[in-house]
Amino acid sequence: MAIRERRRVAERIRRGLRPPVDARLVFLHVPKCGGNSIRIALREAYRRPLASSQRRFFHVSPRRSRRVAEWLDRPVEDLRDELLRYHLSDERVRLATGHFRWPAGLRRQFPEVAFATVLRDPVSHLLSAYFAARDGGASGSEPTADLEDFLESAEAARIGARFVRAFAGPVEPGEVQRTEVLDRARRRLVSVELLGVLEDLPTFADEFQRRFGARLRIPHANAGPSHSRGEPVAAVRARIVELVRPNQMLYDCAVKELARRREDREVGGLSSPAAGG
Repeated sequence: MAIRERRRVAERIRRGLRPPVDARLVFLHVPKCGGNSIRIALREAYRRPLASSQRRFFHVSPRRSRRVAEWLDRPVEDLRDELLRYHLSDERVRLATGHFRWPAGLRRQFPEVAFATVLRDPVSHLLSAYFAARDGGASGSEPTADLEDFLESAEAARIGARFVRAFAGPVEPGEVQRTEVLDRARRRLVSVELLGVLEDLPTFADEFQRRFGARLRIPHANAGPSHSRGEPVAAVRARIVELVRPNQMLYDCAVKELARRREDREVGGLSSPAAGG
């Protein structure tokens, strides 16, 4: 056996002998923000090869939950929220992942549960969503061929405010930039215990290790041609920047909060975010 292969085997054995993470965690997977890579890494941290077979991990499939919601003729977000609470009522479930919106009231029902989420540069986020839809890979989206036409659609406007809706809750299209809506979204976002941005996943992994004592190995999942497109022309980019202004406000809030937490650590005191509503 080659030296490199022996090292890999030894590392797998060491990882298997370490106890899995036991903290209860909900990963709020905002679509097209690298969430599949995070989910895989979290599952690995919670499921060691030699750990107990007791069920510890719960994932809501985007496609299956959307299909069931269509069968029941009800909003998919409501169905996912109910599935989350149902499974968290089983104390064996330690990790839940999925495209959940902010679960209002869940902290009161399950005060021991922590939240994690990752956001992404809003321009890159919208482009990724567009190419995924164009290539037919995004559930719930209609494929389209022309970026400029897509940018004038209601779907593009919805994606441009996706971060706000994920944390503020259901809001009408004309309300996503209202002060009270943005304030609610920001307040909830900064209360997330494990916060990250896709552009700096090593910091997210470091914070996971600080909090939960396990190293998070994040793979590069769902990498495809849509992730390597060139920059759009200036006029198109300007239109995208306009569309994603709501998301940009929340992304900037996340970056600012991460800088604040980093500064707190550097001065020797990791502060606890205030609980969201």
